[in-house]
Amino acid sequence: MFTRLSRETAESGKLYVDGVFITQYLPFAPENYVKVYLCGLCAAQGIADAQTPEKLAVLAGTDAETVSKAFAYWEENGLVATKSGEESYVEYLPVVPLSKQIRKYSKEKFRGFNDQLHALLPDRNFLPNEYNEYYYLMDTLRIEVEAMLMIIGYCKQIKGDKIHTSYILAVARKFAEEGCLTYESVSEKINEYDFQYRDLTAVLKALKLKRKSEPEDSRLYGKWTKTFGFKSETIIHVAKNIIKRGGMEGLDRVLSKYYELRLSDADAIDEYEIKRKKQYELMGEILHRLGLNYDRLDSVIENYLLKWQSLGFTDDTLVTIATYCLTANMRTLESMNGAVTGFHRKGLLSAADIDAFATLGRDVGDLLTAHGVVCAMDVGERNTFYKWKRQWNMSDEMIALAADKAAGKKYAVSYADSILAKWFDAGLKTAEEAERASSFSSPSQPTRTYSAEELEAMFKKLDDDKKLDAAADLKKKLMDTDSAFYENERALRLANIAIARGEDVDLTAIMKEREKILAAHGLTEADLDPDKA
Repeated sequence: MFTRLSRETAESGKLYVDGVFITQYLPFAPENYVKVYLCGLCAAQGIADAQTPEKLAVLAGTDAETVSKAFAYWEENGLVATKSGEESYVEYLPVVPLSKQIRKYSKEKFRGFNDQLHALLPDRNFLPNEYNEYYYLMDTLRIEVEAMLMIIGYCKQIKGDKIHTSYILAVARKFAEEGCLTYESVSEKINEYDFQYRDLTAVLKALKLKRKSEPEDSRLYGKWTKTFGFKSETIIHVAKNIIKRGGMEGLDRVLSKYYELRLSDADAIDEYEIKRKKQYELMGEILHRLGLNYDRLDSVIENYLLKWQSLGFTDDTLVTIATYCLTANMRTLESMNGAVTGFHRKGLLSAADIDAFATLGRDVGDLLTAHGVVCAMDVGERNTFYKWKRQWNMSDEMIALAADKAAGKKYAVSYADSILAKWFDAGLKTAEEAERASSFSSPSQPTRTYSAEELEAMFKKLDDDKKLDAAADLKKKLMDTDSAFYENERALRLANIAIARGEDVDLTAIMKEREKILAAHGLTEADLDPDKA
């Protein structure tokens, strides 16, 4: 057996590639060494038949010598243990995070590095742990000694002799992340940074930053120009005219957003910012009309304003709706969102449409009040009034007649709505037709004594009236909150009108859909019409 799992790994019952290996070891190891490690792991787990160095070499696409060097490399990193002799094998050990590995470094190995470090920073007294941090970083990230010394010299050029070790190590990690581990690659990267120096200086000046450019600045600039594709003049334009605070990090956030929005030149960016400024001003005016205050508007613009504008509402219309919402006691953005959605469903998209809706509500409310019906004038009642006038085409006389019959009821508006709904279903067009069809009024009768049966009938009628009030209120709530029920109710009434006119209409599909909608609310038709109980 050539490769095998350690007892600890085998007993864990987990046969997988450890995430620590992928994140901390794989990025810095030679490619063929990674292949050997993974193929050997497959063999140890019994997934692949490669129990000799030669078979493993074939599986990994390399040769036996590379296999031997690879396992020596992984043994040095503490991931495998090798045994030679008659029973030679490579044992896979548990993967330990680099931060938890205890390593001893040979002073002789790094003697040349230490001498050069002192030559670069002659006035510094280095503590033992500082040396170890340099050794550890070079060892784990596979940075060549000459490359590390060049990075230290570059950092000194930027920060001076009093530079902190932590800063040097952070810069070295950035170089390693970009694959710069050798003297040649680090030298090439520094030359690239130097070439960008003039442009970066202009960017820093545009941001009003009084400091020299640093490696992180160069890395960001490279991302903006190479990955995002922005031209230098565009970056400087944004830094000078748009960024108010946040420095290079703030500029990076803004340019990243422009990249996502596919805004590549200064003209497109300026056009976007002008539009965005108008959105801020509009959202601020809407919030002012509602009596609200938000410190940051980005989220409310995205969640509300952009949606409203996509529905076709103009700026003036949205301000008019906000004013209407204030008068209707709808003083939250979510309430206004409901109003906007309702107006869109009704096809009311202009400021004039909204003003007409509000005027209609006030006029009908005044009419009901004149006939003894007290109105709350909330959004539900205003929608009900609109339905009477615009969807059912009820005249003021018919509304007044219904109000007379509803006056004094507990839920007077809902009661009037149920009366008008019956007239609408019956296709009645005038108050005279409604009066003839109604049997609510009766001639006055002289005082008399009632029998027990008559009293029982009277009490039953009172109870029926209460049920009718509750049913009307329930139907109103469903109409206001469930668009599916609203459309079904409308379809049913249109069908009943057609039937009243003698047309042949099949109600089966409408009633099945109605039963399904009501069932979702835990209701039946009897809850909406006591006569069907």
